[in-house]
Amino acid sequence: MKPSLQFSVPCLNVPEEARLPSFENVFYELPSPDFPFTVDFFLANGWCAGQGRFFQEVRLLTPAGQVLVQTGKQPFELPHELQPYMVVNKFQGLRFDAPGVYRIQILLEGEPYLDYPLEIRQLFLQNAGPSDEKRPESQPAPESQPPPKPAPPATSQKDEKDGFLSSSIPPGYKPGSV
Repeated sequence: MKPSLQFSVPCLNVPEEARLPSFENVFYELPSPDFPFTVDFFLANGWCAGQGRFFQEVRLLTPAGQVLVQTGKQPFELPHELQPYMVVNKFQGLRFDAPGVYRIQILLEGEPYLDYPLEIRQLFLQNAGPSDEKRPESQPAPESQPPPKPAPPATSQKDEKDGFLSSSIPPGYKPGSV
């Protein structure tokens, strides 16, 4: 019996020390003041209500529909209908060249199962001093104040051990354990 995808959660952290999995900084969009924008994040998929051996794949598509990154086949097993299984992918150093609506695709046995948007949004920063609060964005800043400096771009470190993309289950987590 094929499983159901109980959840697909993009987040910035999945703490390894937690007895039960938890997700920190869950998001539906990623804003950045600068592009290209580089970020590390996790995608946790929870499968349940099935029985047998399966494989999932995750793809992240650009706004033009090109594959930005994909995991390849990730096998998992559900020994019985009541035992869930969680697959956690860690995307490291993922570079977004431009803002837009990207797509996260989850495939089960090579067939599309779930597809949802991930907006990568341009963030516009302003100096919000008291005199600036009522000034429209299109109006130039007064000469007495220097223009705001852009925020530094997000950075990440590539984990040489895991490579660009790694698939992992948090240590200590056993599907179906309480």
